[in-house]
Amino acid sequence: MLHCWLKLIKYLFLDIGRAYIYLPYIVLCELDRLKLREESIARLARTAISFIDDCFKAKDEFILGQNAIESSRELIEIDSGDDYIINCALQMKELTSKIILLSNDKNLRNKGFVNGFDAF
Repeated sequence: MLHCWLKLIKYLFLDIGRAYIYLPYIVLCELDRLKLREESIARLARTAISFIDDCFKAKDEFILGQNAIESSRELIEIDSGDDYIINCALQMKELTSKIILLSNDKNLRNKGFVNGFDAF
């Protein structure tokens, strides 16, 4: 299922040139915590972890991840997991002009909007 989403995202972003999915380090840490929760959430977390692992093992250039050292470089004050994600996006903004934040978390999207990112 996740591989289908990856193909769809690649297709949708063909018109803007090279696009990447950049995973903030905190997301990888959160997946570790979620895999220990109740079974339905744990199953989803393990599915996402396996998908990410498959992408990294395949050396898929479309999927990149923030490392722990990059995560520790704070451009803003960090008070929550959302702040780590916004901080990551701000770090990426230093390297590229177009950042799109993808999340089902409405308030994270709001934080993205007020920081100048397109968010869906």
